[in-house]
Amino acid sequence: MTMYIALDENKKLVDIKDVERGLACQCTCFECGETVIARKGEIKEHHFAHASNKESCTINPESVLHKYAKEVILESMGLMLPALPNSDNEAAWWTFEKVLPEFSLGLIRPDLVGYFDVEPILIEIAVTHFIDAEKLKRIEVFKLKCIEIDLSPLLKSDIAIPSIEAKQQILENLDNRRWVYPFPTEQISKQQESITFTQCTVLGNPP
Repeated sequence: MTMYIALDENKKLVDIKDVERGLACQCTCFECGETVIARKGEIKEHHFAHASNKESCTINPESVLHKYAKEVILESMGLMLPALPNSDNEAAWWTFEKVLPEFSLGLIRPDLVGYFDVEPILIEIAVTHFIDAEKLKRIEVFKLKCIEIDLSPLLKSDIAIPSIEAKQQILENLDNRRWVYPFPTEQISKQQESITFTQCTVLGNPP
């Protein structure tokens, strides 16, 4: 498989078109971490190759997009978020005081934690894996605000990773994100109705 993506000296994603030729690129393989050469000749398509001449690694596009999304949010120190459920707020850009990657809060380990007015905001980046019931329950127990960004459409698009277009989708597209917690009022009502119905059924009484 042709390798168009690598990591620069700061371990950030770079495209073959954006680096210097040869070892001057100072890049390593995204998958195995070995030193790579930027092959940018006149005949063959530009690509990265292992300095050791071993076969090219298979690069997982899901992993590339997931890493890039975290990079972009960390660098921007914020992102556009929809209005909080049950509030009078509007969609707005949230600037965080700090952003921590893969930081554990009790039994919860989100992709990122952004701190806004000292409060932790969990940021989950979904490409192929989304928040499951167990993780959702933990978020609910700890009452932690959590946003999930669905980047699966971006994975299926023709938008290059990394690129300005991809960065905009990650930071600004309100259609690909939702508040996982707090729950909207109507969702809470449905949950309460479900609990009441279950209790009545168990006790043998009509709801």
